[in-house]
Amino acid sequence: MLRRFVRILLCLALPALGGELSTLQQRVLSGVARDRYTGRWTDLTTNQLLELRRKAEAYDQRLRERHLPGGMVVSLRMASTNSDEVVSYEALDHSSAWTGLYLASCAYRWAVLHESRNLGDVRSALDGLGRAVLATGRPGVLPRFAGRAADDLYRKAYSKYGGEDPKRPGFGRLAFRGEGDQANLVWLGSPTREDYAGVNLGLATAWFYLRDAKIRGQISNVVQLVVSRMEEDSWRLDDGKGHVTFADPLLVAAWLRTAATVDPRRFGEKYDRRVADVLKAREDAGLPEPGLCRYCDTAPAFFRLANIMALNRNETNQTRRLALQDMITKVWQQSEVTLNPWPAVAFLSAFERIPVDSTARAVVQGLLYEYPEAPRWSAARDNTDDPAVELITVDGRTVTRYAQILGRRPVVPFQWAESSTVAKGGVDEPVIHPGLDLLLAYWIGRDVAVTPSEDSVAPLDLKLRAAPTRYGKTNAPVRGGTNVPARTGGTTRPSSAFTNAPARF
Repeated sequence: MLRRFVRILLCLALPALGGELSTLQQRVLSGVARDRYTGRWTDLTTNQLLELRRKAEAYDQRLRERHLPGGMVVSLRMASTNSDEVVSYEALDHSSAWTGLYLASCAYRWAVLHESRNLGDVRSALDGLGRAVLATGRPGVLPRFAGRAADDLYRKAYSKYGGEDPKRPGFGRLAFRGEGDQANLVWLGSPTREDYAGVNLGLATAWFYLRDAKIRGQISNVVQLVVSRMEEDSWRLDDGKGHVTFADPLLVAAWLRTAATVDPRRFGEKYDRRVADVLKAREDAGLPEPGLCRYCDTAPAFFRLANIMALNRNETNQTRRLALQDMITKVWQQSEVTLNPWPAVAFLSAFERIPVDSTARAVVQGLLYEYPEAPRWSAARDNTDDPAVELITVDGRTVTRYAQILGRRPVVPFQWAESSTVAKGGVDEPVIHPGLDLLLAYWIGRDVAVTPSEDSVAPLDLKLRAAPTRYGKTNAPVRGGTNVPARTGGTTRPSSAFTNAPARF
């Protein structure tokens, strides 16, 4: 009873606190961005962890209730920033990718909490993806989005998607009505490698963490449809409407890895050949994996890392796992200065024993704590007139020399796929983004005990001034030691006899 009373008092007081890191925490992140990591990261306090959890719960509820029409993730255009009226769906270009990443987020949440509600969220996302891969009339093609033609909010988007089509009033040039049993749907064409990568990571992660037979049946159906279609189309992404993109070798190997997991007899040997070619090409080149680019488009490296994560997630060959984990490690090491939680959580989650890396811990905790409270409105940012921001010119573009804190970056649908050195960009519009970027990194962080629940760290502090915890004395794992925490979800991970992740202090 006393603990419940303490929690109520703390929750009432938290909204007035503001989500600002301490001066020391900000100084550490600034040093990371400058590749001069000095000092020691101070873990989030009990109260900060409580704020972060409540923030994630709010985004999770909003996404489930408002941003998931038909099981696919969208942003929402509102009548105004002061209105609760939704005008239309937005950010549909990569809705399939975001839906796949939402599926991964739900799977990690299930691994941590084992709540029955999580299973419903997983099924919703799988239902959306299952309809999408049947909507085009070429089963297995993954459109950018698929939704009900009669949905007025969607009609406002698809009627002009790709530019208005004078030959088909009411449809954009890249919007098409479904065929056969899917005639009640409209799908958006011109498939992308990014969408395929995001969806595959979600399917691979959900298969790994969930043992439910019906859910695995849904995953198997989608995987086999997509891979069979890609094989039939000679590993091209062809929507049948004249829009064709080739699948690169890493994407093909990633999908075959998931297919070999759900149906090893049919796809096992095909995967072995493909992944051997990918790893040999990497070895022959003798080059490290490219990390997230500091001054250019982050999205390609973001989704490339998603492919490597999908490969590593269900890999059973220990030699290949070592190679894949080495790739993920190098991506993170080259990406540290970008202050991006995505490669950090990818690295921390790649190993059976959670590696010790204070930089990764600082980036994940710091950036997620900086993430604003819901709702997350689209917003422009301009750093070009700020004398405190150092600017440089790269390929004719003005960018910031160092990664900026989250509050200085343009607000986009998925923040971790956007460069952290954009000097000027974004738009001020009444569009709300779902906060999936926060949720995905947060739940992976919970799974690897980097963003733990406040209950697992220390008693709540009535004075709202919990003493800073020293890194290494709370839930920080020690590589190879006996005090490495078990994965919080209790899910059995594939056995592994290695921990080749470098320790960083």
